[in-house]
Amino acid sequence: MRNILLLLILIVISSYSSIEKSSRITCDAEQVINSKFKGVSSSKRFTSVLFDAAYLKSSEHSKSGKYSVKLTMQNPYGFTYQIKKVKAGEHFRVSTWRYSSNTSGILVVSALNSNDLFVSQK
Repeated sequence: MRNILLLLILIVISSYSSIEKSSRITCDAEQVINSKFKGVSSSKRFTSVLFDAAYLKSSEHSKSGKYSVKLTMQNPYGFTYQIKKVKAGEHFRVSTWRYSSNTSGILVVSALNSNDLFVSQK
């Protein structure tokens, strides 16, 4: 089976709640700390922002900087971040940039209780 090349270069998570009107987390694959990508946060709630999958760091393609995440059939998931203690009514907007030869890719969202999760996409 042919490997599919899909690179996620930048992930942005924006939070909209009554506590913080707008906060932002970004990760660009440039910095690694203890086998995790170091993200940047403008939020009091998200102070330590570490994304899994730093072992997929690649210099093959990038949007800005030198690095990105290279996904393959064997490693289909890139930047992984768990949002803890989500409150009712909180909204998150997640955006990614990707380089792909076949122009397909997905963003995976999950929750322990699927009744608590609503996903909308454009």
